[in-house]
Amino acid sequence: MGWRVTTDFFDIAADPKRVFAASDFYIPFEIRHDPSEKNAQVRNFKARLCAAIKMLRPQDGEVLFAQYAEDGGKNRFFDLENMLFYNLGASPFTDCAAHGISFSAPPDQAALCRQNGVRERKYAYIYQCLPLSDAESRFAALPLMAEWRGVPLDCREPNRPEKYWKALRRAGDSVTAFDYTESPAANSFALKIALDLPKQVKLANTIKPLLDGVICAFHGEDARCLECLADFCVRQRCEELSIPGPFPPVLGKRAYIRLYRNGRSFQWDPADDRCKLALVTASYGAEAASFSGEIYALENPVSAAG
Repeated sequence: MGWRVTTDFFDIAADPKRVFAASDFYIPFEIRHDPSEKNAQVRNFKARLCAAIKMLRPQDGEVLFAQYAEDGGKNRFFDLENMLFYNLGASPFTDCAAHGISFSAPPDQAALCRQNGVRERKYAYIYQCLPLSDAESRFAALPLMAEWRGVPLDCREPNRPEKYWKALRRAGDSVTAFDYTESPAANSFALKIALDLPKQVKLANTIKPLLDGVICAFHGEDARCLECLADFCVRQRCEELSIPGPFPPVLGKRAYIRLYRNGRSFQWDPADDRCKLALVTASYGAEAASFSGEIYALENPVSAAG
């Protein structure tokens, strides 16, 4: 059983297995609280889309798969995990993404924006239940750049990027780099991560700091980064991590951390806009938290599902 809504500004079609939404605008992280018609419609679109996502019911062996596309005539940089999850908040995904989330960039963004069959829209969102085996098959032919196995996670630490960055930088022999050249800034990549945790978490809340921390860990430090990193490590009491070591910079050098709020805190700045395919799964009941994962080279976006 499904439903459909069509307005002058957006279209949504939904059932328990798939949600497709197309609109004349994208959903930002913060929507201005002014009386303009556009902001009212953005809020309406967000509320309707969140309600549709809550209908999704993955079965055992399925994960939530999502895609986002723009055909707005601008070459805008954006992070897929922000557009698909972070900007919508965690509540729509509580019941449909507990054990796995996957996302990808479609190979033809314009075509995805035309899928609504009513009119061409500039922005499109897809969420659907996908067998885990199908999500995993998308990585089968990709060149593997690095992997890590059974890296411990400190459950006492807040769910922020530094939790995952520090865990990987301390991992030593648990991290393996394969034949690679440091990626130029334009190269895309794919991430597959498996969390093994003592108790259930809101995976939609976890995905952004997890990806940010992992991607930053596999960046190398350029000259602008080293001074800020040293300051960060002193405050975090992990001074041993401030010295560049043998950790493989498979995602290229970058100033991935900088001072924020007049030096009172730090802001992480990974090249996560280059992550065009990801799969994050979670299993629960472990005695101690750990995670494993792989990074793959990715030349072309992955085809849409279903």
